[in-house]
Amino acid sequence: MLQISDIKQKFKAITFKQWLKILLTLVIIGVTFIILFIFSIYMGIFGPVPSYDDLKEINNPVASEIYSSDNQLIGRIYLQNRSNVSYDEISIHAIQALVATEDSRFYEHEGIDEMALLRVFFKSIILQQHNSGGGSTLSQQIAKNIYGRENHWVLSMPVNKIKEAITAYRLEQLFNKEEILTLYLNTVPFGDNTYGIETASQHFFSKKAKKLSLNEASVIVGMLKANTYYNPRLHPDHAFKRKKVVLHQMVKNNYLSQKRYESLSKEKVILRLDDGPIITELSGYYKHEIRTQTIKYLASEIKANGKPFNIYTDGLKIYTTIDNRMQQMAEEAVLYHMMNVQKNFERHWKGRNPWGKDTSIIGRALRSSRRYKGLKKKNTTPKDIQKIFSTPIPMQKFTYDGIKEVKISPMDSIKYSIQLLHPSFIAIDPQTYQIKAWVGGPNYKYYPYDHVKSKRQVGSTFKPFVYAAAIESGVDPGKYISNAQETYEDYSGWTPKNAENHYDGYYSMEGALAHSVNTVAVKVMMETGVDNVVNLAHNMGINQKLPHVPSLALGAADCSLLELTSAYTSFANGGMHAKPIIIKKIDDSDGNTIRTIDTEVPRRVLKQETAAIMNRYLKAVVDSGTGRSLHSRYGLRIDIAGKTGTTQNGADGWFMGYCPNLVTGAWVGANNPKIHFRTLRYGQGAYLALPIVGGFFKRLTTTKATRRQYQREFVPPSNKFLRENGQMSMFSETGKKKKPWLNIDLGFLKSKKDTTEQLEEMKKKAPKKKKKKKGLWRSIKGVFGRN
Repeated sequence: MLQISDIKQKFKAITFKQWLKILLTLVIIGVTFIILFIFSIYMGIFGPVPSYDDLKEINNPVASEIYSSDNQLIGRIYLQNRSNVSYDEISIHAIQALVATEDSRFYEHEGIDEMALLRVFFKSIILQQHNSGGGSTLSQQIAKNIYGRENHWVLSMPVNKIKEAITAYRLEQLFNKEEILTLYLNTVPFGDNTYGIETASQHFFSKKAKKLSLNEASVIVGMLKANTYYNPRLHPDHAFKRKKVVLHQMVKNNYLSQKRYESLSKEKVILRLDDGPIITELSGYYKHEIRTQTIKYLASEIKANGKPFNIYTDGLKIYTTIDNRMQQMAEEAVLYHMMNVQKNFERHWKGRNPWGKDTSIIGRALRSSRRYKGLKKKNTTPKDIQKIFSTPIPMQKFTYDGIKEVKISPMDSIKYSIQLLHPSFIAIDPQTYQIKAWVGGPNYKYYPYDHVKSKRQVGSTFKPFVYAAAIESGVDPGKYISNAQETYEDYSGWTPKNAENHYDGYYSMEGALAHSVNTVAVKVMMETGVDNVVNLAHNMGINQKLPHVPSLALGAADCSLLELTSAYTSFANGGMHAKPIIIKKIDDSDGNTIRTIDTEVPRRVLKQETAAIMNRYLKAVVDSGTGRSLHSRYGLRIDIAGKTGTTQNGADGWFMGYCPNLVTGAWVGANNPKIHFRTLRYGQGAYLALPIVGGFFKRLTTTKATRRQYQREFVPPSNKFLRENGQMSMFSETGKKKKPWLNIDLGFLKSKKDTTEQLEEMKKKAPKKKKKKKGLWRSIKGVFGRN
């Protein structure tokens, strides 16, 4: 066995030449490994390195444009919120401050600063002097800003640094120094989600980048080190200290005299914040959907040079189905209503917290916030996190009255956000299946979660699927169903309740749907069969998994507004259905069509007669049921049908409203379903969501031209149905209202007395119509007729 003493003897026996040979061998192996490692990165083994052709394209990236259905430009898609400027449009103070602070040898190197790298190696790595500065040149920073960094585990840092060095060298070969400075200042991120010096200058000082003073330029450049920590709006004291560092660097690099430095270093930072006009950012939701779908459509398309399309830089033209006029009307209706609802909600809970004693709601919201996640990544202690969240700071606060500049703590900001009610609205043409308007929330910038696609409990808006399935299955539309409560023992003894707690008499299906009677809806579904209801809902466009339980009839399922509105198009267009679209075609920057998106071939999901009956039932909801305020409050004089929906405790308010050629849906609720009004007076769909639809249609039918366009009437049910069921409501065989003495709602009966006998009794009691005497002219017309 080899002893330690033997090992020592062998080491002592190694000569100096042998040690030198071993050392040289290790150096050669190390150098060879490094060369092979760099070569493998160069060859793209760790992912592609931008080529010269790729780098040529970044100088002038072209935003893709979004067009409405009438070819109006309604939006752009780009990498960041930035405005490109030329070198001559940038203040010389900003140029000098940038070079002095970020890359003092900028005019001497060719993309890689060897002296800076040596400084980093000895001071930062060996001597651990972390304030000695970085080794990245401006060109390397451009590479990082534009192409980002990838995760390669333990090799992430060397791989990314070498990629950036190669890219920086190529940049220096393609562009001159002025062009590189311009490219850097046009792409670098500043505070408050602004990119590029022009946007930052406008945002913080309300002036163009060309007009920046030395004091202002030093503040702007100072943010580059950490655009949140040195943000002058959020942390003016940090920004002031950083400004002095920038000015000191300018003195050090002979851009500024010591005397001028001493004067400027004492000047305060005076901001002139400019957010421009108040932007609702409601259009951001449909633009995000368009962006997502465009990327999906282009995934299989290749450019002439063999490379994939880039939605952010290729200047695509995206033609959509969005109607610009309808979109504006939808945004106006949403904002006007939500302004009033939110104020009422705050008055309703004044002095109390909507979450009551359930503080877990606050805790979950805290832990899901970006600020909290960022602090946890930095291993901030719980005590420090608590202090940070309880300290007031300047921030922007969204309200339905506009964006407010406030000074509140992050915790108070979270509590405010929890109590904010969110809206969503969508409009679809049921004949073409084109989406015409889309509002996904209160403000995309502050609350990007899209409630057009979020899944919430649908409440009574699901009931039409129950009645449609019943009719399709052969249930007699003219039958009356008892309103009495019933307990379903096979389903944990569940007993449905009505909102008004009335359980007497009998309802026709039309009367039960018009007044949203829960007990009858459940009985109809159990008679029809849960499977039949589920299958029909799926065929009509509901994609979510639906629970096979009696409570499904009352809307116990979670669905999105998009799915629900899509399904209702099957009622409006005579029982046909197709998936709605929002993009019609995508062209390249030269106008060549890349992709055309056609509506899928509609398929029949309902009998035409069933759709006509359901339209009549849902018209009754608006004429005499829970949606009657569309006529009484909003003065709509068009043929319109709809359905309200209210979930447990008023957590979700829904309204589906449609005419023969436009189907709309609206939802209102808080992000957390536990936050809601205390009473159903305010928590019901008729209060929360119906006014959005009412306000939209009121705006849409204001002018004669638009009113005429949406005055089409629904196709009535067959004459056979009207003869057998005409007495069930206030409509005659022609679909027009009966005479006043017959304007009775027999959708509800106190007892199951024969309705025909009741009708005959009413006729006998009705006043007899007096015959008008014919004049001479009437007699002549009667003989000769009209021309």
